[in-house]
Amino acid sequence: MAFLKTIKAPGMYAVLTIGPYVCAEWNYGGFPVWLHGIPNIQLRTDNEIFKKEMEIFVTKIVNMAKHEELFAPQGGPIIHAQIENEYGNIMGSYGDAGKGYIEWCAKMAESKHIGVPWFMTQQSNPPAPMINTSNGFYCDQFWPSSKTMPKMWTENWSSWGVIFTFTDWGGREPRRTAEICHLLLVVSSNTVARSSITYHGGTNFGRTSSGPYIATNYDYNAPIDEYGSLNGEEKKVKMPRGIHTITLISATVGLQNYGGNFDTVLEGVLGPVQLIGKQNNNEVIKDLSNSTWLYKVA
Repeated sequence: MAFLKTIKAPGMYAVLTIGPYVCAEWNYGGFPVWLHGIPNIQLRTDNEIFKKEMEIFVTKIVNMAKHEELFAPQGGPIIHAQIENEYGNIMGSYGDAGKGYIEWCAKMAESKHIGVPWFMTQQSNPPAPMINTSNGFYCDQFWPSSKTMPKMWTENWSSWGVIFTFTDWGGREPRRTAEICHLLLVVSSNTVARSSITYHGGTNFGRTSSGPYIATNYDYNAPIDEYGSLNGEEKKVKMPRGIHTITLISATVGLQNYGGNFDTVLEGVLGPVQLIGKQNNNEVIKDLSNSTWLYKVA
């Protein structure tokens, strides 16, 4: 709440993404891991146990914001709120239970009477009065499901976000220039709201990154990178010859954070461990999978 109160002073606006599933390239999509241990719970579907826990959380956040008078009708900066996150991408995996769940989400959210519009990202034909919005690399072909809805581009990826947040260590990093980003904004100028992700890159430290073997970088080729530098500045890391200890932070542990029935995916080491480098301009891959690894929670 402190951040929302801070941006109110200079007259900035905020979109409140309550979730509670937010993906956010975060371990387990932002869900507390203890949810996993509740008997008979199924996450993100028409499951009474999960829906009870979800409504407790949503109510708590809404009441905190109301208490601080942070919604726009109260004079606050919050002009929109989001429930769930990109559920349309995986709803088919849940069949009728998925449809029932998203209808429940809409009714539950509306019952909180926050005084500003709710929206759902990547959710075609959402239950009324939810607004469906677009997240993506390109959204020029996106149109809301109703002519009465505003066109909103809630995530304009400054780079292919998956590269930085769902990519194996050593994977390729395709980027796009600031000029292309600007052109896309011009092309999509008929949108009523656009939000770039991200402006200031960050790092998902420790076990917080989104699942096994996922890079901790949460940069998205943002104008300001995760180190606080202007993106594009060259950074070099050179190791002297000799014996070194390699520490993999959050690369070999973590819970899956995306996909249909993602909560049923096992945690732990799921694949090979490789060290990728260069020698005389040739790529050299050293497979460390059969090496002895020590593990500790830190």
